[in-house]
Amino acid sequence: MTPARIVLLPLVALLAASAAHAVEPGDRVRVTILAREAAPDSLFARAGVEPREKYAGSLLFADSLGIELRDEDGQAREIPQEIVALFEESAGRKSSAGRGALLGFLIGGVGGVAFGIYFEESEGVSNNERGLYPVGFGLGGALVGCGVGALVGAMIKRERWSPVGTIEGGPR
Repeated sequence: MTPARIVLLPLVALLAASAAHAVEPGDRVRVTILAREAAPDSLFARAGVEPREKYAGSLLFADSLGIELRDEDGQAREIPQEIVALFEESAGRKSSAGRGALLGFLIGGVGGVAFGIYFEESEGVSNNERGLYPVGFGLGGALVGCGVGALVGAMIKRERWSPVGTIEGGPR
């Protein structure tokens, strides 16, 4: 078997498995509603939804006529397929630790450099030592900011969504 086949075979299998996945009752889904101009007002009123809103919840049933889900409030909501702009399933929750670490690194680094410049000016540092304080405080601030940002970001979870390929409804 060639090296290219060894690399490509698992990728093809992974893509085939993800394409064949169908959403089933009980899965966490999100429905994005069309704009008001795209469908009659009676469809929005009958479903009790607002145009361009997103509704998330546990899938109860889905077929070519509509999608029924139980939202976070426990209310069952049936949405006609004619007003669905996008149907997605949850791909899990993701931590924002990386984004927090990067943001903390940048903010801490800039703050550290600014403090180092201020410290140099206020202490009357000699020309031979100029630049050491901004660099030192910048690196220290960046490291501390990176750590604090990662901790804060780890507590913030965002849900990821992926578009649905097929729908398996089950009995209504």
